[in-house]
Amino acid sequence: MLTIPLEGREYPLIPRVDFPQEMPRYPNVWFYVSKDFAASYDNAVNVVLGLFDKCNMYRVTWRSPLDGADGEVARDHWQPYGGFSNPALFHEHSLHLRYYLKALGDRLFEVKGDRTYSCWAIATSVHFEPGGSVHYLSMEEYPELQTCPFCGRIDKNVAIGDSYEKIRDPLGLEFLLEGKIRGKKIRDAFNRVSQGIRDIGGTEDRKYVERIDVGPGYFSGGINTPRLGCVLIHLSQGCTSERIYTKKSGRDKKF
Repeated sequence: MLTIPLEGREYPLIPRVDFPQEMPRYPNVWFYVSKDFAASYDNAVNVVLGLFDKCNMYRVTWRSPLDGADGEVARDHWQPYGGFSNPALFHEHSLHLRYYLKALGDRLFEVKGDRTYSCWAIATSVHFEPGGSVHYLSMEEYPELQTCPFCGRIDKNVAIGDSYEKIRDPLGLEFLLEGKIRGKKIRDAFNRVSQGIRDIGGTEDRKYVERIDVGPGYFSGGINTPRLGCVLIHLSQGCTSERIYTKKSGRDKKF
C-alpha cells in the first residue's frame, strides 16, 4: 500500500501491479467517498459518476473501454484553436477520462487527517488533448502542433514522446478539478465557460478537493505520471448524498 501526504491528510493508493496490464499510465485523479456518504461501493461509483454528469461529461458506451478500464467519460468541443500556418491543424480539444473499479471495489481505505475517513476509492486516468482528426496526428510529423497554447509542448525540456505523461495528463487533471487550462478558464465551441469539480461542488455537496504535485524523485510503485489529484467526499451535517446524484450509473454488475 502506498500513501500520499497532502495538506495534512494521508491518502492511500495501490501499486501499479494491482491494475490491468493494459493501463498505460498510473491513475492521476483519485476519488475517496466516505462510507457515511455512500453505504456501498456501487453507491460511491454513482456519486462520482454524478459529479462527471454535473461537469457535462458524457458516458462512452458505443465501444468497450480502452486501456483495461471499467468505463469512460469525455467532454469534447473545448477551446477551438487555429493559429497555425497549416489550416488542417485547426482543432478543438477534448477531455478523456477512464475509471478503474475492479482493483478497488468492496475494499475500504483509510484517509487520515483531522480524523480517519473510511472510504471507497475510485481511480481515474484523465488527459486533455486535441480533438477530432488532429488527435491522430503526431507532433513528430506535425511539429507546429507543439505551439498550441492549450495543449502544446510549452516546456521544450519535455521530450515529445513524454507528452501524455508530462503535458496532457497534468492538463487533464487541472481541467477536471479546476475547470482551467494552464491557470485560465477556457470556453467551448458554444462560448460556454468551463467548469471543474471544484466549481460544481460548492458547500452543498460538502466535497473537499485536494491536489498534489509529484516530483521526479517521487516515482515509485509504478507511478509514471508527474501529478496526482485526490478528491475526498464525505458527509457533513445537513447534507445527503442524493444531492449529488444526477442519473443512474447504468452499471449492471458489482465489483
